[in-house]
Amino acid sequence: MKHTLYILTCLLSFMFYMTSCDTKEQDYVYSITNLCDEYSPISITYVVLDDTAKTITLNYGESFDIAERLEVPGNDIWNIETSKALYKIKTVSAISKDSCHISEELAYRKFWTGPDKKESKGYYNLIISDTLLSLYKQSGYAYIVNNFISDTIIVVSTLRDQHRRADTLSANQKILIGTNDIYSYQEEYANILPKYKTQKLTGINSITIWYKENFKNINLNKDTAFFTTGKDSCYLNVTSNIFY
Repeated sequence: MKHTLYILTCLLSFMFYMTSCDTKEQDYVYSITNLCDEYSPISITYVVLDDTAKTITLNYGESFDIAERLEVPGNDIWNIETSKALYKIKTVSAISKDSCHISEELAYRKFWTGPDKKESKGYYNLIISDTLLSLYKQSGYAYIVNNFISDTIIVVSTLRDQHRRADTLSANQKILIGTNDIYSYQEEYANILPKYKTQKLTGINSITIWYKENFKNINLNKDTAFFTTGKDSCYLNVTSNIFY
């Protein structure tokens, strides 16, 4: 019995060894190519995992390898990036030379082609075209608060890169809490792109509404129903429903 177990153990060890020997390892490269006709040269800012942010400049037609993923198990090149976001790349964004046009966050699998096999490596490629620089710089976008409560409220707000302010609004009063420079989508996307409204709100850091003993910290991603956004200005409409 002991002899039989010994033989089985040896056979299993040998099979595991042979299987391990058959498994190869593949290397992968993450590359960015600039094919922007209108906005070149462009600057690319990226972060690889927990590394510090880096910025490069690419002229039209140039490519640059920003990261590698080495010794991934596999007998051949295969798609190792199957999640919505890329595992290897934390953030990627592009901006035009004049800073008037920028991209969305590009560290998502849907923006990257590949992997294509080249020089025995798998290549993932981000091809940046004019259409990917989909946001334009908008100066002086206005933020206004409307008080539709039949009593006094206090609005505590901070716009991006500005000091905090506190305003007291009487019933049916509105006030401009400030303006800011933001990056917006074109107006043609106003009614078809859900991100149009949240992008307009990027000039705000925080807004808190106080009414008697009640207060509401406005969530700029979830409480968008309380905002009315237009091309040049945005209104926060304060009603009693905002506290529930």
